Amino acid sequence: MMIQVIFQELAQRWGVEIPADADAIQVTDHESNHWQIEISENASLLTVFTTLLTNIQSDDQEYWLKMNADRERMNLAWIGQSGENLILGASIPLEAIDAIALENLVAHLKQLKSDLFALSTKPVSKIDMSIPYTQYI
Repeated sequence: MMIQVIFQELAQRWGVEIPADADAIQVTDHESNHWQIEISENASLLTVFTTLLTNIQSDDQEYWLKMNADRERMNLAWIGQSGENLILGASIPLEAIDAIALENLVAHLKQLKSDLFALSTKPVSKIDMSIPYTQYI
């Protein structure tokens, strides 16, 4: 499915404006989680991610990145590094997703983020709330 069709349907479902030619959007949900949704350069993958932790220290970074090895818990999600921040995301082939599946993916990642913090033995007070938002969903 073309991303423009997915974004058009999301705009209707979420009651937000998404430019017709967008290949990436940033939204903020009602719990103030910031989500980036974008398409790879070759238009084959859709990636959804949110900031997990900011200004992460190297000893804490290893703890969080090792969670990627727990495939049962992480399923298709991953934790990655972006500068000094850790992000939680998932990538899926574009042809395998529609607006409903994207909503379900975001809901899964929101729940996973909450679960990871609940299981954590590391401090989680460095959650990023500074990214500007585009729309509320």
